[in-house]
Amino acid sequence: MSTSFGEELSRNWNVLLGSIIGGGCGIIPLAAAAGAMFMRSIQADFGWTRTELSLSSVVLGVVLAGMAPLVGVLVDRYRTSWIAGGSMVLMAGGWVALSLVGNNLGLYLALFAVTTVIAAGASAVPFARAVSIAFPGNRGKALGLAMIGNGVSGVLLPLYIVPLVAADGWRSGFRALALVAVVAAPIVFGLLRKGERKPGVADAAAAFSPGPDLATVGMTVRQAIASRPFRMLLVIFPLVTLSFAGLQMHFLAMLGDAGLSAQWVAWYASSMGIALTVTRVISGYLLDAFPAQRVCAIIMGLGAASVLVFAFSGTAGSVFGAIAIGLVSGAEIDMLGYFASKYFGFASYGRVYGMLWSTILLTTAVSPILYGLVKDGTGSYTPALVAGAALLGVASLLLLRMARIPYLPTTSGPPAPVGRSDGTPIGTVGIAPVA
Repeated sequence: MSTSFGEELSRNWNVLLGSIIGGGCGIIPLAAAAGAMFMRSIQADFGWTRTELSLSSVVLGVVLAGMAPLVGVLVDRYRTSWIAGGSMVLMAGGWVALSLVGNNLGLYLALFAVTTVIAAGASAVPFARAVSIAFPGNRGKALGLAMIGNGVSGVLLPLYIVPLVAADGWRSGFRALALVAVVAAPIVFGLLRKGERKPGVADAAAAFSPGPDLATVGMTVRQAIASRPFRMLLVIFPLVTLSFAGLQMHFLAMLGDAGLSAQWVAWYASSMGIALTVTRVISGYLLDAFPAQRVCAIIMGLGAASVLVFAFSGTAGSVFGAIAIGLVSGAEIDMLGYFASKYFGFASYGRVYGMLWSTILLTTAVSPILYGLVKDGTGSYTPALVAGAALLGVASLLLLRMARIPYLPTTSGPPAPVGRSDGTPIGTVGIAPVA
């Protein structure tokens, strides 16, 4: 018998709330804020090009891609609360250091790399694992709600930081990000710590959840890598982030180039956060109610259409750019997290998700550079936007080709002989295919 969302929420509300706050104040949203909101201010001070400023996203993506599998190993073995909370405190120090940089692009990028390394534990891997284990019967809803933090961050940060940067410059913006991280860290630690046991402890049914030991159920890393769903996910979600990450980073600069005031830029930035919040919550409920592949395919298709409208309508269609970012941004966390838990289970979840996420981070790093190169080379973002819409369309079609989703056992007992979701045998791993 499936457990109601209310029952799971009453037991593990702290996990969800801690992941909401941690996700909203983690390395990805704060680094994205720095890249998008400080771009024009830093360019005015130092004269760096848009392409050079976009290199920070390359550093972020490449370093996080290298760190993600390591973070996956850590969260499979140690407590999420220590990993996430500690990383957030260290991240605050990194933002303060960046606020002191002079006209030295190499030093700026080096400090961005160091900040990314020490903040890697405040990323999607630990939060997605914690929520997925704590809400086995309502995983889509929980992962969608966990993304509220990113949306709220996207709404509130521009309202606070854009006027601050306009008045006092980008250095004050970095110090504001440090304050956000250091205030959030103990809150996230305390919420995740409540009722948490070290993964692998014999009497812990899971890291947070009662019932069967979901943390030990699932494919091994080798079995997951050999499966068709893994290979499909390895293509689909990098295409998604390649299409929209550049738009997300350059969107506010696009609006500024078009002559919009700082107040309007802040409003559009906040509208992205609202769209992200609404979309992620709705998509989470839909993932639990309908075939997940179709839900994701429709969302990506709507994102592609919104990008095209924005590309050819100028500032009048700016709201469609915000909607597109809201539709697609965060999919690598909740949708990929959902697919990874459903296809591969939790025995090696941190490592498997970490590997998938690392490829996504690489395309996330490349995308802003490509957008910057197109802008610097042609004087327009339109070719990049059209290409991005096409990539989202391809991802949407590939999602419709995904194999049926298996299901995890909901009662204790010995694992059943199973096959991969494409029907080929892999032995006894505890995930039974849908009949």
